Amino acid sequence: GDFYEEFITFLFKEAAYISSEEALQRANLFITRHSSLPYGYELYGYIETMFNKNSSTAIPYLEKAISLDSMRARPHLYLAVALSNTGKTVEANLSFKRALALDSKWLGGIALYVIYLTNEQNSTVTISDLRFAQQLLTRIINLPPESSMDFHKKGYEHRVGTAQQLLLRVEKRLNEFQNNRALP
Repeated sequence: GDFYEEFITFLFKEAAYISSEEALQRANLFITRHSSLPYGYELYGYIETMFNKNSSTAIPYLEKAISLDSMRARPHLYLAVALSNTGKTVEANLSFKRALALDSKWLGGIALYVIYLTNEQNSTVTISDLRFAQQLLTRIINLPPESSMDFHKKGYEHRVGTAQQLLLRVEKRLNEFQNNRALP
C-alpha cells in the first residue's frame, strides 16, 4: 500500500512520467481492488489537494482513508490542507494537530502546519497554536543525529536548518500576534 502510493507519487511528481489524471486513475484502480485499505483514497486525496487544487473533491477521499485507518498521519495532514483550502480553518487546525500528534517528528507535516499558521489571512490562529508549533520545531532541532555517519550528519544538518527557518517564521508570527493583541 504505502509503496504503491509512493511509487505513483514518484511517477507523477518527480519523474513526470505520468499525468495527474493517470495518477488519479491508478488511485481509483487501487481503490477498486483494495477498497478496505486507506492507501488509494489517501493517494487520490493527496493528488487532488496538493497538485490539482481540487480540495473539495479530495475531502471525502481523505475522510474515507482516515475512517479505514485513523492512525496514519498523512491523510490527517492532507485533509487539514484541503479543509484550509476550502475555508474550514477550525477543522483544518484540528486535523493538523491530529496528524502531528500521530507523528510529531515529521518535518514535512510540521512545515505545512507552519505555512498554515503563518498565513496572514488565517484569522483563527491562536498563541497556543503557535506555541505548539514552536515546541515541535524545538524538539526537532534538539534531536541528535541518527549516527555519526556522514550521510546521517548531512541529513541532520538539513533537517535542523529547515526547522530553524520554520521556527523563525513561527516566532515572527507569534511576535506580530502578541503585538496586535496588545493594541486596544
